[in-house]
Amino acid sequence: MHLGYVLTSDLDDKVEVLHMRNSVCAKVNSVLCHFYKCTPLVKLKLLRAYCSDFYGSTLWNLSDSSIEEVCVAWRKTRIRIAVAYSLRLVSSHHWHVTTGR
Repeated sequence: MHLGYVLTSDLDDKVEVLHMRNSVCAKVNSVLCHFYKCTPLVKLKLLRAYCSDFYGSTLWNLSDSSIEEVCVAWRKTRIRIAVAYSLRLVSSHHWHVTTGR
């Protein structure tokens, strides 16, 4: 290990990429849990600030297929927020329609 980066004898990045994916998922869940009452825009800003630090990713072999796992985790996060926002709009619209407000 050097400066927090896992070095292997065959220079394989899979361990580091898996660690980064797990770290991203943990940070995202933490932010969304602690700031669940915030608007989707605020959540996106918080995610950019606290969860998009891919320290060490400049050392990765970008042709390695395991990097896609980090990208998928990041995309799922954004989809999660978009779906929550859509549901919020639908329930808000339903409330306005049923109450007349």
